[in-house]
Amino acid sequence: MNAIKPSASYITETSWFQPNYIVDFKYHIHSLISTGGFGQVYWASDNYTGQFVAIKVEKKDAKYQLLKFEAETLSKLNKISYKRHGKEKKFDCIKLINYFETKHFNFMVMPLCGPNFYEIRKAMIEEKFSITTTLWVMKNMISCLEGLHNYGWIHRDVKPANFCIDIYNTDDCRRKMYLVDFGLAKKFRKSDGSMIPKKDYSNFKGTIRYTSINSHRRRDLGRIDDLWSVYFICVENLIGSLPWRNIADKEEIGYMKKECNLLELNYGSIGPPNSFKILYEQLRSTGFYNEPKYGELYDAIESEMREFGYYSHGKLLDWEEYGIVNLILFQKGISN
Repeated sequence: MNAIKPSASYITETSWFQPNYIVDFKYHIHSLISTGGFGQVYWASDNYTGQFVAIKVEKKDAKYQLLKFEAETLSKLNKISYKRHGKEKKFDCIKLINYFETKHFNFMVMPLCGPNFYEIRKAMIEEKFSITTTLWVMKNMISCLEGLHNYGWIHRDVKPANFCIDIYNTDDCRRKMYLVDFGLAKKFRKSDGSMIPKKDYSNFKGTIRYTSINSHRRRDLGRIDDLWSVYFICVENLIGSLPWRNIADKEEIGYMKKECNLLELNYGSIGPPNSFKILYEQLRSTGFYNEPKYGELYDAIESEMREFGYYSHGKLLDWEEYGIVNLILFQKGISN
């Protein structure tokens, strides 16, 4: 693995707001940086503080309006974090800066992050990561989710595009991961700390490629289902694809997730990492009401990271070695 893909344009959709447009009398739009079923995300700056921000925008006539709910969820998580830890952040959940509405749009303002892990992996020429980078990503995704779970919430839409790297390339920021997009997040604990009872039926939740088997079965999701998604992501990161990559039918994908043993895929000479096996055993044995054994997973990952030389002097992660973060930021027109 020694190359990255040639530069390509990231955005093909028409921008709702042009560069230099001023939103809410203070946010200066620079460029459109992301689009999707949710709406659009813009790089902007606060004219009063100079802070770079990301503004997520949703049309008022959208079929499914999730932005207000997401902003309310982020506000609750930020308040829990501050109440427990003050200004010291214990897990890297994005901060809500502002939420407001106009006649035609809803807006949510957050700190600007770097590229997400879908973009980073897709920038690799083989669309996969090395073993050390895969293990680093695995550990940090689980850590982000453990933080969220400790606050009494589950994410329910765990996928590479919902984890971002820090935009700043300083020693204390360049290896920070952030969990984003809480439009499907849900509380699983009551205010007294007891668990909300499991429902008998739930609609399909998540992104079809990564969501857990329980979602396909229309079951209520718990903490372990977030980790099912991490498992699928990690296999894809190391191999480059999942067996159902080119399948569109939801039920067929659910069947493949049930029947395919991902540990039997071709991992090359290294074979499937031991931490994958331990995670898979937890997935099979952990129920809705059980807490995942995060510590056991960290121990297994750390052991393999040492084995594969992560802690050797000067060891770089894939995107650091090939300058991928700056490349993606350049393609999006972002200067930091």
